[in-house]
Amino acid sequence: MYSLSKLVQPLAKQSLQVMAKRTNIGVNGPPLVKMAKWKQLLIGGAASGSILIIPIWVLYDLKSLPRA
Repeated sequence: MYSLSKLVQPLAKQSLQVMAKRTNIGVNGPPLVKMAKWKQLLIGGAASGSILIIPIWVLYDLKSLPRA
């Protein structure tokens, strides 16, 4: 009769191999698609603005709440 460790060892090795394959997706190097600086700034500004607009609105709206 097989012990539990003999059954689990191959599964553990296989899962480590799968994890190793999944983690090496990106390759470091120069960008494949070049973008103009103004486009990068526009996209970065839009992303930053969309993230910050709700906290700014909440802080601004706190002034109009009645104080208890």
